[in-house]
Amino acid sequence: MRKLLAIVLALALTLTAAFLVLKVSDNPTKQIVGKWTNANTNFTLQFEKGGVAKFPVEAFDIEFGYEGDVEGSYTIDKADKKITFSFSFLGLDYDLTYFFNIKNDALTLRKQSDSEPNVYLKSK
Repeated sequence: MRKLLAIVLALALTLTAAFLVLKVSDNPTKQIVGKWTNANTNFTLQFEKGGVAKFPVEAFDIEFGYEGDVEGSYTIDKADKKITFSFSFLGLDYDLTYFFNIKNDALTLRKQSDSEPNVYLKSK
């Protein structure tokens, strides 16, 4: 009887752990937290809990040709797989929305669903 109880308990713990891992890995709000670097441009995006983001403004399609690091916010629309960056730069407010995908340690951003991807790798 004790052996059966031990097996059932071990199975329950294994299933609970597997559920928690799958729940976290399927949640982009948790997956995105951390630093991500684009290998082609060396731009780094940093996402913090609570929706704070830090990034170089030149990582986005801003027409002015200026460089500078900004701190803004981000919101994730899980249903549409979109992320919106909100920030101010040179007195102007921006809300830039991108399609995104997180797979393993790669974050892919696209301005349009079929546009050229910008791929960022998660820093360890």
